[in-house]
Amino acid sequence: MDKVLDVGFFTTSGLLEGYEHLVGYYILGMILKQMNLGL
Repeated sequence: MDKVLDVGFFTTSGLLEGYEHLVGYYILGMILKQMNLGL
């Protein structure tokens, strides 16, 4: 997973895509955290 993110960040054509993935993981993490707090 880390290697995939690194490729996204260090590939010029994949910079935007890597950023979008990072934001997606952040949002997913926040949702999971809220679910855990709800339990």
